[in-house]
Amino acid sequence: MIQMSFSPTAAGTSNTTLTVTDNTVGSPHAIPVTGIATQTLAPTVTLFSIDSLGQTVSATLNGMATVGGPNIPAVAWIEYGTDPLLATFSKSSQWSFTGDAPSLSGSVTGLSPATRYAARLAVQTSGGIGKSNIQIFATMAAWPEVNLTLASGASNIATISAGQTATYQLVAWDGGNGYTGTASLSCSGAPQGSTCVVTPTTVSIGLNGAPLTVTVTTTGKSSALLRIGLKSPVWATGLLLFGLTIVPRKKLLSLRVLVCLGLLSLSIFGCGGGASGSAPPPPPPPPPTPSGAYYLTVSAVAGGAQTSYLLTLNVT
Repeated sequence: MIQMSFSPTAAGTSNTTLTVTDNTVGSPHAIPVTGIATQTLAPTVTLFSIDSLGQTVSATLNGMATVGGPNIPAVAWIEYGTDPLLATFSKSSQWSFTGDAPSLSGSVTGLSPATRYAARLAVQTSGGIGKSNIQIFATMAAWPEVNLTLASGASNIATISAGQTATYQLVAWDGGNGYTGTASLSCSGAPQGSTCVVTPTTVSIGLNGAPLTVTVTTTGKSSALLRIGLKSPVWATGLLLFGLTIVPRKKLLSLRVLVCLGLLSLSIFGCGGGASGSAPPPPPPPPPTPSGAYYLTVSAVAGGAQTSYLLTLNVT
């Protein structure tokens, strides 16, 4: 086996002769060898159009590329920026293809809404880099939009007993459309004897999510009864009289003065402390939160647009 290598320096056909000298008849043996060299030209790239209609943070470039043959590998990318001459620019991610591309398309993302850009297609092969003409386009202004999602590792379901507090962790963001503004947050659907609060009540909307906490506070049966007992003078008077029935007779006389002072204090608090008019009755205590499954709605309003997120609360 005899191996030869062919390293052309120019395109075209090259001829040479391999000579083998040995001790057989006919030596030396002359074997003609031919090599054909092809040249890979720099790609020719044309940009047809840029589709940015209705897009706020992205655009699609459509064009073609001629690389010089059906088996020539190539890579393409997009160069874009706010400089109309692209003296400075950013590059999109690259994609590969083989052979001439009569339909070449690529997209660029992460643009700013309502901004004027310049862009072109670029293709590279072993023959060099070819770039298309530059075209100007503009992205659309971002419409008001807000998205609510769970924070990483959080859950939208909480199970608690009546009297306990449940918390949920959410994130508000623009959903990727480039909107910036503020959103007002609220919570509804809390069960009887409970409150639902969103903290903070206003967040800034953008690409980076704004964290928020939803807190649901419930009321237990023991808490409701305790508030009734402490706020009712009737209950207090009953407890005082009950205490007198269990005091020994020897100590009853010495406690008479204390009893009178206690009743006098009750009468003062019950009648408004001697001031003109009557004191308003205390507000009724909240009822205990009944057991069951409840669905809370967290709402976000931004620029006239509204979205909501559903949370589940199980009270045992």
